[in-house]
Amino acid sequence: MKSILKFILYIILSLFLALAIRLFLFNFYMVPSDSMEPTILSGDFILANKWIYGARIFTGLKFDKDTDPPVRYMRGNRCIRRDDVVVFNFPYRDRWDTIRMNLEKIFVKRCIGLPGDSVYVISGTWYIPSAGTTIALTPRNYKLYKKNIVYETKAVIRQNDSLIYLNDKLIHDYTFRTNWYFMAGDNIINSQDSRYIGLIPEAYIIGKASMVLASKDLQTGKRRWNRIFKWIK
Repeated sequence: MKSILKFILYIILSLFLALAIRLFLFNFYMVPSDSMEPTILSGDFILANKWIYGARIFTGLKFDKDTDPPVRYMRGNRCIRRDDVVVFNFPYRDRWDTIRMNLEKIFVKRCIGLPGDSVYVISGTWYIPSAGTTIALTPRNYKLYKKNIVYETKAVIRQNDSLIYLNDKLIHDYTFRTNWYFMAGDNIINSQDSRYIGLIPEAYIIGKASMVLASKDLQTGKRRWNRIFKWIK
């Protein structure tokens, strides 16, 4: 009987340890696409380091289609840096006009724009908001920031001619409440990134992609032994 109880206890402790590691330290993901080539190949099994930025902890169990689960971050070693390869939740669930955390869809991209940066794209310069920053709202940038403002306020925002209303209140500027990030794939020709999906809110960041643990060619099924324990830079 003692042997059985010890075995059960070991199993419980092992499960608890594995859960704690995945919650607070690391998580593991298979990359199915080539959007980060040549840094990360399709078929790479990568490690996402959570403790660098601080582990993200869900503080509630409300996972419905209209709201994001409440989260908070534990204290990490440092903030996200420009050029970090970052793992994050895809910012859309059932519809493309509303930012909502997709717990089932994970992306890995390189952060090329931090809060407060300006990124140049073909259509012009895109300012990346940081928490506490106030920007003037114009008909020109209204569409650019509309989804971000709705995400933060859960309010209705609309434009009537050159005037912008938030819950029927006329506004001329807006102060952002969260930090946003611009993510891009290294394979710039074939990457669904912030150029198409928009900026990523801080609460959607999972961790830093730090290492390729294993790799397999998804076409041939052959192992890529030269990529085992390869650091991601």
